[in-house]
Amino acid sequence: MPMPLSDVETLVREIFEENGTGSIAAASVSRALVQAEAAGQYGHGLRRVVPYVGQLRSGKVDGRAIPSASHRRPAVVEIDAAFGFAYPAIDLAVSTLPEVARTQGIAIATIGRSHHAGVAGLAVERLAERGFDGNHGRQRTCLYGTLGRPEAHLRNQSDRLCRTRGR
Repeated sequence: MPMPLSDVETLVREIFEENGTGSIAAASVSRALVQAEAAGQYGHGLRRVVPYVGQLRSGKVDGRAIPSASHRRPAVVEIDAAFGFAYPAIDLAVSTLPEVARTQGIAIATIGRSHHAGVAGLAVERLAERGFDGNHGRQRTCLYGTLGRPEAHLRNQSDRLCRTRGR
């Protein structure tokens, strides 16, 4: 008999809490991974639990980080994930954007210093459920190639290849 999603979410949350993740972040991460799994996005679902725990233990991600939001411009919410999981930062964006959009007519959130963001469409769906149009884009760059070689390139999340700056 299949396990109910709520039970899976509880189990995953407990795993993260046992490995040093704060309760709010653990709930957010477990919800996101279980929702991804339920949506058929298995590469962003439960198979991420073991690597995420390894990244917690190695210090690559801060499981106790608490995201914060600032509003330097009226329609822009800048969220600092504080080197923690992206999911609590995304939750903050989803909870903050509707009020900004109501007062400004439009709203955008940026998220910085964040871990892997998973299935972005799920956050956009949450905004749609609240009556808002949403879009999600990423521009995270990673260096591919051997360090020190002149042919090293930067590749962004959408796999467009671009030359390194100054070349």
